[in-house]
Amino acid sequence: VAINREFTALDGAGGESRDSFRRSVSGAKAPSEVGAFRHEDVEQVSVLLRLAGYCVKSSALYENSLRTTNRFRALTSLLSDAKDALNAADAGRFASLILAKAIVIFECDRCTFFTVDSLNSEFLGYFIAEGSGE
Repeated sequence: VAINREFTALDGAGGESRDSFRRSVSGAKAPSEVGAFRHEDVEQVSVLLRLAGYCVKSSALYENSLRTTNRFRALTSLLSDAKDALNAADAGRFASLILAKAIVIFECDRCTFFTVDSLNSEFLGYFIAEGSGE
């Protein structure tokens, strides 16, 4: 009510008050004249709700694409880094690379990697938990 009184002062625009000028431009009722929703109002709200739904869906798709990109990045770096580790014949580095990248690729919090050493007849297991480094 106090705001409406402030807008009733004449602003020199043809003798109209600011409030009545805004009502005539927008076609809206004065704040004290609240009535039933018109068909146009329902259509506008419907469009806005549809747009809000599209925004939420787009956001989810964007987040999913970021996760997929991170997984592919981890896979491609695993392939190149594992090749270097195998060429250097460093089994420990190879296993730790697989463990570290598997956590990203499979989106898990821990990973166990088993190998069979047929020359020494050994079954080896490697374990890593997210953030532990080993």
